[in-house]
Amino acid sequence: MPVSCHLRRFSRLGAFFAGLVDPDTLAGPIRQEITDVLAERIHRHYVVARTNAGSRQLGEHRPPDAQIDAFRERMNARKALLHLHDDRGHVGLWEDLGIAIEPGYRAMVVQQLASWVPSGFEPWRLRPLLHDDFPDIRATAALVAGQLKAAVLIDELQLLLEDGNETSYKKTVAVEASEALDRISGKRPPWEAHRRQPVSRI
Repeated sequence: MPVSCHLRRFSRLGAFFAGLVDPDTLAGPIRQEITDVLAERIHRHYVVARTNAGSRQLGEHRPPDAQIDAFRERMNARKALLHLHDDRGHVGLWEDLGIAIEPGYRAMVVQQLASWVPSGFEPWRLRPLLHDDFPDIRATAALVAGQLKAAVLIDELQLLLEDGNETSYKKTVAVEASEALDRISGKRPPWEAHRRQPVSRI
């Protein structure tokens, strides 16, 4: 049975385990099969969104629980695509990251950008995330800004030096911002994923 069949059958878990695979050792055909299924999940969202927009005047919409489940599935797919270095994880990325729900899912996708960014990625797009209501989002956005040496975000990072809110991984936003500024100035080496427990949700 093709890998894609298993991924479709075990929706969220499939995306989760795809995100654990070493992208450098995954064989080309299998990699393509996996990424195509993941990208299809993101594309499906936009098809549904267009359909809902056309039927909204009739009062038809997805129940809140279904919307949250779809968001979680989409974010798992995004994280896996970015992990596998596939630019399709960038499609609609900023729209999803701007939705003020499920901070854990948003944070895990932002954190993935610290390891690899898709083509056309613009660091200034992180700016709203540095002002997000949730500490994990602000902290992971600061992490990515530092990793990318995004000098355009220095002012925002300096504002976060007074942010004593603690993240879910027991590190304050202020410390993450300070380390980011050190990376931008060349005083600190690049962040490595194994140094702290990754933010993840299944």
